[in-house]
Amino acid sequence: MVAELGLRTPFNPIIREGGHDQVRYSLPRALIESVEGGSHVLVSEGVLTYHQIEGPQGLAQQAVADQREFEGWRHSDDQR
Repeated sequence: MVAELGLRTPFNPIIREGGHDQVRYSLPRALIESVEGGSHVLVSEGVLTYHQIEGPQGLAQQAVADQREFEGWRHSDDQR
């Protein structure tokens, strides 16, 4: 379960994967499993877009926009 939910990986939207201006993500946030009914995972999915904005005194600041495309439960019948 630790690996499935990425519990040992901190979520930091400022860290860019490969230096791209847009990064797609899929983050499992909760997991409910049963012996016979498979599992349900609460998932957040979307696109993080990075851009620079001008702050006070002309200093550039990094901004992150989260365009959420899906947030809800997904069911899986996978037997582990």
